[in-house]
Amino acid sequence: MQNSIEGILSNYAIGQIESYRSINKGSISNAYHIVSDQGEWVLRKLKNREQGINEYIIATMLENDHICPRMMTNKSDLGYSCHEAQYYNLQAYIHPSPITNSIDTYRQMGRALGILHSKLKDNEGLIDQEDRFNLETLRSNTRGKLKHIQNDVASMFSTDRFEDVMDELVVHQNMNKTFIHGDLGKWNLLSKADKVYIIDFGEVRKGDQHLDIAAFLTSMIHVDEEEELIGEYLATFYEVYITYNIDFSWHYVMKNVQLWIVRGVLALLHYSSDTNSFMVKARRMIDVELKINKIIQDRFT
Repeated sequence: MQNSIEGILSNYAIGQIESYRSINKGSISNAYHIVSDQGEWVLRKLKNREQGINEYIIATMLENDHICPRMMTNKSDLGYSCHEAQYYNLQAYIHPSPITNSIDTYRQMGRALGILHSKLKDNEGLIDQEDRFNLETLRSNTRGKLKHIQNDVASMFSTDRFEDVMDELVVHQNMNKTFIHGDLGKWNLLSKADKVYIIDFGEVRKGDQHLDIAAFLTSMIHVDEEEELIGEYLATFYEVYITYNIDFSWHYVMKNVQLWIVRGVLALLHYSSDTNSFMVKARRMIDVELKINKIIQDRFT
């Protein structure tokens, strides 16, 4: 990608390029921080044209709400560019602060996610995409590995019928279909001043909007935090969220917290080659799920 940057950027009217550097995410960088005499930008490589269409539609939809960085159009007035058979987009760069667990963070996320979900409903312009971590696929891919440790995993979920749990979650996964972000962990959130920005809509697809809430909560909440404080976080999020989107159910939040964690555990198992390391990480993930759902059950249902 580095060799193509100047060619890609020539499609945009952003002035004279002063510098650029890779933004590493894992071992491969598909994003660059661009500085020009007219501002700062993020250039991202996309998986396909459909992602470019979806991301531009959503960024434009949210532009006046200040919860998504502005997406640039190229000289052909498209929200994405094609260069040497690869697709890219260019978005305003935000200098972020760390996302922290605080009442204000949950207040801002209630607003941001409530607005996002209210505007994603029944949007005819968006393109549905495959769920890369579909539970049925993960279950099939890990069947051999899971067979040897299923009892241990079941005990961590406080059940002796883990297959039944997965059967129920597969059914739930295919209900309540509307467009969702699809990967709304803290890794796709930016904080600046008193606002939270949502980024990277590459996994947008149809699903249950409560799955986005579950992804956010399980990525933010630590198992060693006090239950009373977590309850305050949840109450704050809920009170703000429903002012923008009334389609909210604590029951579905709990079900999707479980679904998100089971998906995560199976994805971890699929890519893991060390059983002991897997068990430690899975235990940590499941403990978060059990704690969140216990608090919801005790306080909100």
